[in-house]
Amino acid sequence: MIGSFPLGLLRFKARILGWILEYPVHYRVDVTDSNLLLAFPEKSPEERLKIRHRFYRHFATIFMEAVWFGASSHKRLRRSHIARITNPEVLNRAFEQAPSVMILSTHTGNWEIFGGIRYFDSDIPLVFDDYDICSVYRKIKNKVLDEVMKDIRISPASEPSRFDGYQESRHILRFVIEHKDKKRLYSMNTDQKPYSLAKNYQTVSFMGHECKSMTAAAGIAAKFSMAILYQHIWGREEGGYDYTYEVICEDASKMPVEEIVNRFYELLEGDLRRQPYNYLWTHKRWKLR
Repeated sequence: MIGSFPLGLLRFKARILGWILEYPVHYRVDVTDSNLLLAFPEKSPEERLKIRHRFYRHFATIFMEAVWFGASSHKRLRRSHIARITNPEVLNRAFEQAPSVMILSTHTGNWEIFGGIRYFDSDIPLVFDDYDICSVYRKIKNKVLDEVMKDIRISPASEPSRFDGYQESRHILRFVIEHKDKKRLYSMNTDQKPYSLAKNYQTVSFMGHECKSMTAAAGIAAKFSMAILYQHIWGREEGGYDYTYEVICEDASKMPVEEIVNRFYELLEGDLRRQPYNYLWTHKRWKLR
């Protein structure tokens, strides 16, 4: 029912929800303040407070947009102009020339709507379809919520019941091996704090501090000679997002995994300095244990 409301109305309600999360609920405000201090020590307390206010509005907007997204048809997605791909030719070229493409993404923009990429604004048609996309996720402990998020994330697929491109992170390597002869567009988060069972991780410098980072996406791409693209997602003041793709390497097997991951963090830092609010600051980002 909520998803059937107009997108503009839900974004307006997100302003109220953001204030509620920040003040009466005080949802992870201490963690957010600590993260912002570590990331932007050069900014004044007043500047960091403004970033925090803007972040909570953004955080609430992500939730409202995700609910709206889960109730949207292809036509509704196109009419909304919720996102625009600024350089589709880069995405198309990588998909056409490489065995598969690995998109290194993270918690910027609204990461929950990537499944609708075929229906984002684009100056030229995209050369892949819904069933060429594979989004990798981490299972949520609450089974009901996990199923709800699955329904939301795969809602753009023309036939969700036969869509196999929604894969849990623990099974993604097996999935890639089983589908190595089919060209795919993979989207995997590269994030700080590797999962507790992760065997491979890397210590990186992120916003001037060391932390552990996931390396699975880069490692899988290298193993299967995929092209690797970094996904810039910038928020627009009027609402919505601009997606811009930057090539990290055309063949990941020819670039050390460590170098790929370091390049990812260089690009991510640039995005966060451009739009400091545009990140999931409620999670602890600098953990070495």
